[in-house]
Amino acid sequence: MSAVVTILIDQIDTVDRLRDASSDHVAGMAATIEKNAAENIGYDGLCDPIKVRPLAGDEDGYGYLLISGMHRLEAVRLLGRDSIAAIEYDIGAIGARRLEIEENLVRHDLNALDKAIFVFEFREMFEAEYGEV
Repeated sequence: MSAVVTILIDQIDTVDRLRDASSDHVAGMAATIEKNAAENIGYDGLCDPIKVRPLAGDEDGYGYLLISGMHRLEAVRLLGRDSIAAIEYDIGAIGARRLEIEENLVRHDLNALDKAIFVFEFREMFEAEYGEV
């Protein structure tokens, strides 16, 4: 398992996400993170670090692509913080997308259309890695 590291929020790229962050969910999560931080729980209040993969060759030389944790990232940003706890995975674009889809598929608040889209895209990622089924 990869170690938890602290990275700067402005080094995280959030392009091409399957879902946008819900502002209501972000606000609620920010309140929980702030409360947890006051009680010294988790990583400065964040119980589950975000997941990222490194990007090389950026203008700045180095950055990260968010795999999962958009709501957590936006909640920490809302709190005015400049860094966040993350787990860095050394995987390619296909593997990262597969992990994003897997995490979203187990969420209980997905509607039927979101679920169908994620299952379809999961199959595409699976076939890109392992061949056509």
